[in-house]
Amino acid sequence: MRLPETFAAGALLSIVSAASVRASEAPNKSDSPYVVVVTEGDGTVQSIFKRYPELRTSWEELARFNLLRAGETIEIPSEMLDAPGTLAKVASFYGEAEVKRSFDTRFIPLVPNLLLREGDEIRTWRGAGARILFEDGNYVLLKSQSRATLVSLGERDKAATSRLQLFLKEGSIWSQMEHELRGRFEVTTPTANTIIRGTEFRVKVEPGEATRVEVLDGRVEFEMGERRLSVGRREGALAVAGSDHLTPAPLPPAPVLMAPLPDEVLRAEAFDVTFRWGAVEGAEAYSFEIAREDRFFDVVVERRAGPEALVRIQGIEPGTYFWRATALVRGFEGPPAPSRYFVFVDRRP
Repeated sequence: MRLPETFAAGALLSIVSAASVRASEAPNKSDSPYVVVVTEGDGTVQSIFKRYPELRTSWEELARFNLLRAGETIEIPSEMLDAPGTLAKVASFYGEAEVKRSFDTRFIPLVPNLLLREGDEIRTWRGAGARILFEDGNYVLLKSQSRATLVSLGERDKAATSRLQLFLKEGSIWSQMEHELRGRFEVTTPTANTIIRGTEFRVKVEPGEATRVEVLDGRVEFEMGERRLSVGRREGALAVAGSDHLTPAPLPPAPVLMAPLPDEVLRAEAFDVTFRWGAVEGAEAYSFEIAREDRFFDVVVERRAGPEALVRIQGIEPGTYFWRATALVRGFEGPPAPSRYFVFVDRRP
């Protein structure tokens, strides 16, 4: 029941139309508060959706928790097919990440392919991340120790004026726009507003509710009160509460990765490796990541290192991994060098 990486109303309907549920046979498979199990006393499936309108955007959860199978049919009330807004979902996540649905007051654990609606809030803990995919095929990656709310998902039939708005309360997001934006895309924070016009960027909320934007490619419009600044490729800007200072700053260059060597196979009874890269002038720290794939959607190690250009990592399980490092100068994080991969093989019999 996995959804594709883009959203089409027809695709969603075909998934539901190829499924069936019998009221008397639906077992209780989860204590998740947004899943309602149909029982004989509930009558029809339509009556369940009438009593719980929040389930109208939860096709994926219903299919998974009730083990729906293709080849059978389910009767769908016409009002459930009304979709004035665009869609979003949790495309992937790693570590401990949670969601607070717009109709609930509690945070509950994320599940794969969770369909999202306006007002839903995502929270990630240390070492965790969540990738939110929008209907136009673009996404944002909510990084470790972050909180973000989907304020607006726009309207499908008003693409030119539609506004996709994400409120970042704390932490950071990273995104690489891979498709043409549908209308206006904004990332707001407690102190600033970022209008996305570029293709790759970071937005960070720092202590004191300062907002930092870093543009790796393209351009964004950065607003703080009445002040507005256009931030271009390889530039950043910082907005601090109570200050009207807003100027662009160059991002530091990418460090040169040194060790392990490209495509190196590491053999040991236990993983204990020191990663090294070339020092960047003026860098006070470095951000270091290891992931299971080259887009870093599934991070297994995330560290802040420095000022030395190295970090020692222990305890990784055997497998193939990718790694990268970025430099931080005056608080601004630059682009990463092209990632490298290595293979760790446990040499124990």
